[in-house]
Formats: sequence, structure tokens, C-alpha cells
Amino acid sequence: MNTEELNTKLYQKMEKELEDFKNEFRASTPDEIMGRAYELVIKEDILYHMEYNDLTDEQAKALLKDKKPLDSVYQKWEHMDNHYMDLIGDAVEARADELLQMKKRDQPEIGR
Repeated sequence: MNTEELNTKLYQKMEKELEDFKNEFRASTPDEIMGRAYELVIKEDILYHMEYNDLTDEQAKALLKDKKPLDSVYQKWEHMDNHYMDLIGDAVEARADELLQMKKRDQPEIGR
């Protein structure tokens, strides 16, 4: 199997896993859904990443051997020291700065 075929096979396995998760999700109570919504979003993002980014043959083969590669990648994500909240903070500050700049452009300077 070549790199593209390995990655396609892995993607399909992860896609099936996500569909199974969604079916389980749909059968959950509203409180359970609220508690696991983040997991669904991140798993969808992982699958989206896999759709457009290939792994090496060795990496794809390793994940293909995993019973639930999507879930194991999600578990790894949860335990990584990521800076997600820093990115949220950056977005909040960037938007506030944009609004301040727009306000400055719209107000004539005093004394002119």
C-alpha cells in the first residue's frame, strides 16, 4: 500500500469511528450531550485535519493498528500542554483592537 492508500484507509477508519461516536451521542441525554460536546467538536477537527494532511507510512500504519485511533488522538490532545486559551485570548484582544481602531477613524480629532 502506498502513502495515499494508507492515509485513506486510516481516514476511513477514523470516519467510521466518528460516526459510531455520533450515533452514541445522539442516544445520550441532554446533560450528557452538553458534557461531551467539546469531545465531538475536537474529534471532528481531528478528522478534518486528517482529510487534508498525510502522515508518513510508518505513522499511518501505527495508527491503523490502534483499535480506536480517533479516540486515542483525542485522548492525546486532552493531555497535551496546548495554548488553546491563549489563542482565544488573542482573538478577543485582536477584535477589541480592531473596534478601537474603527472608533478612532470615525471620530474627528478635537481642536481641528
